[in-house]
Amino acid sequence: MWSEINDMVHDPSTADGIVADATVVAMRHIDRDRPRHFFAWLFQIARNLARHWLRRRKVEQRYLETNRPSLIARAAYEEVVSREALSLLKNMVDELTDAQRRALLYRLVDRLPYEEIAELIGGSTGAARALVHRARQVLLKWRDHMKA
Repeated sequence: MWSEINDMVHDPSTADGIVADATVVAMRHIDRDRPRHFFAWLFQIARNLARHWLRRRKVEQRYLETNRPSLIARAAYEEVVSREALSLLKNMVDELTDAQRRALLYRLVDRLPYEEIAELIGGSTGAARALVHRARQVLLKWRDHMKA
């Protein structure tokens, strides 16, 4: 039975799924239908599921073919917007001083407490907090710009 279904759908994993689904459907309805020829009945269920899968796949392919230009246009638009957003973010990061950039990276990437950041930059805990705060304020401008 599996090979016949595989010949219909041309995909072994899909054929496995269809045969498994057919078995579940058969077990669910065996008391109601009480088939005389169980394997023929099971094969008919599997064949119907395979036909349904083929019809659904054909509809999906038609949808993709008719909507491909809009999908491509949307993807191109998203790519342009992403490039612009990254460019703006790079410009904002370039506005940061070296100390602000290092302090922010220590805090966000390395997840260091302000006391350790202060030791690494050679300043007080308050100075480390201020550097991270100022860096975040610059980057918040980017976030606000992206929301607009």
